[in-house]
Amino acid sequence: TSKDYPNDSLEIGRYESVNEILHSVHKRGLHLLEHAFVFFSSAASQKTLETAEYLCSKNTANLVNYTGFTNDEYNMVYNSSQMLSSEPRLFFSPKEQVAKDIVICGSGPSLDENIELLAKLQEDHLIISAASSFGTLITNNIIPDVLCILERGQFLHEDYKKFVNQEITEKTILVTSAVSDYKLGELFKKRVVFFRPSLTPLTIFSTSPSQLLPLDGPQAVNTAISLASSLKPNNVLMVGCDLGTLNLDKVRSITAAGVSPRTFDRQVPANFGGDCWTDSYMADA
Repeated sequence: TSKDYPNDSLEIGRYESVNEILHSVHKRGLHLLEHAFVFFSSAASQKTLETAEYLCSKNTANLVNYTGFTNDEYNMVYNSSQMLSSEPRLFFSPKEQVAKDIVICGSGPSLDENIELLAKLQEDHLIISAASSFGTLITNNIIPDVLCILERGQFLHEDYKKFVNQEITEKTILVTSAVSDYKLGELFKKRVVFFRPSLTPLTIFSTSPSQLLPLDGPQAVNTAISLASSLKPNNVLMVGCDLGTLNLDKVRSITAAGVSPRTFDRQVPANFGGDCWTDSYMADA
C-alpha cells in the first residue's frame, strides 16, 4: 500500500484455483470486476490461459451482475422511502377518460422541426413531455402539462432545475417513478408517483395494482406512452419519438435537457420510407 495512495494496493500471490482469485477479489468488492482488465503473458501456461478465460467468462460476469442488481434494489428501496415520505399523490389507473387528445414529446431530432405545430396543439391538447424533451419545450415557450421521468440518477435534479420557474412549477405535473430522485419533487408543486413492475419497492410500498404503470420502460418515452394510454384518449400524436435518426450529424434535439450520448450503429428501415440509424437501446424502446 502506498502512502500517497492509501486505498490502492498491489498484491502478488500464488493461487491453487481460479475460485481463490475470485474469493480474493470478493473481499475487496466483487463489483470491482465489472471494470477489471485481465492480462496474461502470451507465453503463459495452459492452466493460466484457462484461468484467464474463466475470469472473463459469463459465469464471472453473472456473479458481478447479480451483486450489481442486488445493490440496485437496495438503492431503489431507499429512493422510494425518501420519495414516499414527502407524501406525493400516488398514481391510480383512472376508470374514465381523462383526456381526449394527447401529444407525447420525445427528444429525437424531429422535435425541433415541429415546434410551431406544438405551439398550436398546446391550446387544445394535453402535452406530455418524456424526460429530456422538457428542455426543448421550455426553451421554445411551450409548457407541458405533464413531465414523465423514469430514471433514478441524482443528476436529474440539476438537469431540470435550470428550466423551472414559478409558472412551470404551478402548471406542469411531475409524473415519476417511486425510485427516482426524491429531490425532483422540490421543483414541482403537483407530483404523481407510480410503481414500476418487477422492482422490490412495488411489493414493499404499493397497496393496489392500480398504482402500477405497466410497460413503463426502458426509456421515458415508454413511460409517457403508458401514461397516455391509461388516460383513455381518442387520439395520441407522437412528436420527436424518433428512436433513431435520419442524419448522423443530428441524433437528438439541440436543446434537450441533460446529456444522453447516442451511438447509432444500426441501419434499419424507417417507418415512412428509406433507412434510418438506431441502436439496440432505441430498438428495445
